[in-house]
Amino acid sequence: MNLRILEYLVTVAELGHFTKAAKKCYVSQPTLSTQLKKLEDQLGVIIFERDNKNVMLTRTGAKIVHQAKQVLLEAKELTVIAKNSSNPLSGKFKIGIIPTIGPYIIPTIIKEVKEQLSDIKLIVVEDDAANLTSQLKNGELDAVIVSSPISSMKGVHFEVISEEKLFVALHADHELASEGKLKQIDLIKETILTLDESHCLRELIVNIFSEDQISKDFKANNLTTLMHLVAQNQGITIIPKMAIEDCPPNVRVIPLDHVNASRQIKIGSRTLNARMDALKSISSLLEEICN
Repeated sequence: MNLRILEYLVTVAELGHFTKAAKKCYVSQPTLSTQLKKLEDQLGVIIFERDNKNVMLTRTGAKIVHQAKQVLLEAKELTVIAKNSSNPLSGKFKIGIIPTIGPYIIPTIIKEVKEQLSDIKLIVVEDDAANLTSQLKNGELDAVIVSSPISSMKGVHFEVISEEKLFVALHADHELASEGKLKQIDLIKETILTLDESHCLRELIVNIFSEDQISKDFKANNLTTLMHLVAQNQGITIIPKMAIEDCPPNVRVIPLDHVNASRQIKIGSRTLNARMDALKSISSLLEEICN
């Protein structure tokens, strides 16, 4: 058994197809099939159920594939440790950031890393929390920046780097636009525009307001769309503090007075992480930027 065979195994499991897996692994389909049959014989179990069209994992096969992914991830970590042993603050560092945070910190963190950690090549990916967390667990990312209510899970640790207040954004002509602060009860008759279910911020808002107040006619993918809808007097929305500077001029922003009217910004990493020195340095920069 070697790492290459484990790569074949995981690739077939992910693609559900021997020919496609062979192409991705740059080997012939007969070679890949033969190697996996040898692995099954060596382990004394059936990993895949095969027919002319489909490849399915057996229950035991699913467990073996899960463990194979862990072995490949650990092997990758060993390579990273060796590569960065002489200078841990060097090489590529890939970080994922959710869309309700990314636009407001990505330009600054790229600039700060270039100036203060010049030997690190920062690669930034923007995606929703579920996809980023999956990529982190699979070793595709070194760290992620997300927000509450997401919490630590097996193999992944999250640390709070900032606490950010939430604000009500409404049109300048709205009858509540002159208020110094607004409570949930003040907005009981309002339709609240929100992001779709893939965003952490939506869950925070749903937990503050009643389901009847949340717009069912529209769900946005970004805060900019929501703020421009507010600018057209199509409703109100809730935004984090860092988004205020991007509000259109005819939108007023008022503090939301509620015990849960804030979000925690968190940095997540694998509990076994070969880039710990780089992680700590970048985390420190992010903490300064977000506070």
